[in-house]
Amino acid sequence: MSSNAQLTRRAWLAFAVASVPLAALPGVARAGSSDDALKSVADARASLKTLVAKFTQVRKVGLLADEVTSTGELTIVMPDQLRWELFAPDDIVYWVSSKGVAYKTKNSKKATTAPAGAFGSILPDLIAFLGGDLAKLKSRYEITATPESDGSVSMVAKPTDAKIKEHLKKLSMRTNAEKWGIASVVIEEPKGDSSSITFQANQKNVKVDADRMKPPA
Repeated sequence: MSSNAQLTRRAWLAFAVASVPLAALPGVARAGSSDDALKSVADARASLKTLVAKFTQVRKVGLLADEVTSTGELTIVMPDQLRWELFAPDDIVYWVSSKGVAYKTKNSKKATTAPAGAFGSILPDLIAFLGGDLAKLKSRYEITATPESDGSVSMVAKPTDAKIKEHLKKLSMRTNAEKWGIASVVIEEPKGDSSSITFQANQKNVKVDADRMKPPA
């Protein structure tokens, strides 16, 4: 396999594995403080229009006892646009919008439509998970939420949808202290693999160039 092919495959897998479960988090809260914690997140996100944050992602392959580390930047424009960029050596960008999911590698001039199926179908949920209304996805996930002493909220989500269960065992997430952003996500998969994503300080409602949110045609 050529070095470019290996790099593209590495970058695609790094994001694909993360984004499938990332999209799976939003769900239904249990009674009591869990409901209150989820409502506090929803209230904090009510004024969110854009979110930008750099991140570090560590992908662990259980059987190989190996790790792949990637860095990148997340950009969300509410209500339905997401850009996920992986920096070098991955050099790949993904876009999610109401029109679907697309990606572009460093050496390609145009974006390519992402494969259909479970991955493509749940990626749009990632927008709701990271910056939208978690309750909108309650029919497919069970979620519990716990308020933390620093003001953040920790959440644990388990899929109830059979197709999502094929990709996700459990997802744990923690918001930032202000609750409108995201600090970290840990994804556990059925076969023992996992991905951990740590976000740097989130930027709220900053101006985003509209062209950056559109895949090149």
